[in-house]
Amino acid sequence: MRCGSCGVKPYSSGCVKKAYGARKEGVLRNMRIRRAAKNDSARIAELSTQLGYPATGQEIVQRMERMRPTALHAVFVAESEKLVTGWLHVSVTPLLEVPLRAEVKRVGGG
Repeated sequence: MRCGSCGVKPYSSGCVKKAYGARKEGVLRNMRIRRAAKNDSARIAELSTQLGYPATGQEIVQRMERMRPTALHAVFVAESEKLVTGWLHVSVTPLLEVPLRAEVKRVGGG
């Protein structure tokens, strides 16, 4: 897989996106956090794969559909300039030591 901006492995030392993409000045002001949708699955899979957790877009869709009940799970994406730059999975877990706790399960981003 090669970066569309610079032709090297995404977010490697020579990648333009790593140096200037999601981290460039001003982009954070345009960052938006929203709930993930099915059409984000390919990008979530790409980010997950970059972190060493290979997945396809279809596998991500299937995993999101298995998160039941939906009241106990939420998947969010960070979006900058219409590009999903990260994702976050939060789940609610009943525990013995406390009545309820929300826990970040995984954060992925480039």
